[in-house]
Amino acid sequence: MEHPADKKQLDAPSRTLQIPGILFTICAFLGRRHCVNLLYVSRHTYAMATIVVWADVDIKSVLLTIPGATVVNKADSEFGSEQILTLPPVPNLDRFNYYASNVKTLRSAGLYVIQFPSDPNAPLPRLPQLQRIMISIVFPNSPQHISWISQFLHPGLLALEIYSVGANPSQAKLASTPWTDQATTFQLIGEIAEKCTKLESLHIYPSGLGQSSTETSSEIYEKIGTLARLRSFSFSGSIIHPQLIQTLSKLPSLETLAFRTDQQEHWAPAGAVGVLPDDAFPSLRHLTLYRVGESDVSHLWQIPQLLRQLDTTEVVFGDHQEGPLMDDTQRSDIVLRSLADHSPHIQRLTVLPRGYRGQCSISDLAIQSFERTPLKYLRLGSFEFDLAADSADEPWLKFLSAVPHLEELHIERESLLAQTVFWIASMLPKLRLLTFKSIFESAIPNQDHPLESADFAHDQEAGFPLLKQ
Repeated sequence: MEHPADKKQLDAPSRTLQIPGILFTICAFLGRRHCVNLLYVSRHTYAMATIVVWADVDIKSVLLTIPGATVVNKADSEFGSEQILTLPPVPNLDRFNYYASNVKTLRSAGLYVIQFPSDPNAPLPRLPQLQRIMISIVFPNSPQHISWISQFLHPGLLALEIYSVGANPSQAKLASTPWTDQATTFQLIGEIAEKCTKLESLHIYPSGLGQSSTETSSEIYEKIGTLARLRSFSFSGSIIHPQLIQTLSKLPSLETLAFRTDQQEHWAPAGAVGVLPDDAFPSLRHLTLYRVGESDVSHLWQIPQLLRQLDTTEVVFGDHQEGPLMDDTQRSDIVLRSLADHSPHIQRLTVLPRGYRGQCSISDLAIQSFERTPLKYLRLGSFEFDLAADSADEPWLKFLSAVPHLEELHIERESLLAQTVFWIASMLPKLRLLTFKSIFESAIPNQDHPLESADFAHDQEAGFPLLKQ
């Protein structure tokens, strides 16, 4: 029912301007207090959208909210294309602070040189709610391309992760090459240990750490050991130093551990870690070793506390230019022959004995280990059997019988007979994904379950779900 006051108020404009009836109704609706409500809803919607939009932003986007901030592309630098971002001498941070309170994840996808005000009394941009810094960096680079990280370290930061451009953090966390020099690394780790006491995830790849002096390395490892809440840690160096292992073994919350080492075999092995207490690595569940040498793996596989609770293990040996100290069989045996003894709860296993080449060797001891583990995911790239068998088919049947719980099998460099694919489909009832190189024609002995090679993908590196009737 129309309010008389609204009618009296809008009659004159309606007659003069000949407003259509629908517009008159809208005006009458807004003539009451609904315009105030509409304004409130609009402002509330904008505020809610701001929280979502600015929760995950690039460093350049957030700094350009500062009036007077400029960006210059420097394409002819020795580092390729870098961007020089300069802040004014006395920045006005009012607009920046409005958005900064919403920033939870700060990203950087390029080479940025950020020039902050030189005046020590000038206000500096801060991100008080920042929880994660994630950087994708290109090579080559210099320390100035990551020096700006220090500006945003604070006690509430939970994660600092640095990857190479193009790397998928969820699948190739250690695909990066070492990204900066020792001095910058040491300074950054020192600041992290001092300022970020709640840090839970640290993924960095300093170069040449194995070449530093024992005193310097010890100091860095001690600082890492102060991060008591650390849950995920990735690191690189020429070797996996025993003191670093000892330091990490004391972290009560460490669940994920990843190492990347140099491929050069001429680095002397670090030696055995020594005896660790029974309560070492109390929470460790995931271990990744990327481009590691066999000496490092051998030493780590002598630490039962490191391996006993693992449910995910990924070992990619270094693909060295010169001949490795061990052949593919010896390398894969380090991990596979006593898998159940070391990691009885293992569910996800990757073993690549020579980078992304070479073949794993599956022996009788490996089969026995598989039988005593609840494996659900297995990636071997390519493999050969070293089993005592009466026929050419028996090794495959033994292998498949040992992994009945398998859900994913990745042998992406292996060519299979159609008959072998039939066995895989028949003997692994829980299998969801099989990845292999190619398939050959063969006869299927069980005619009740015909299988044609056309039913499968022929493409290189093809992966597909198995659908069984």
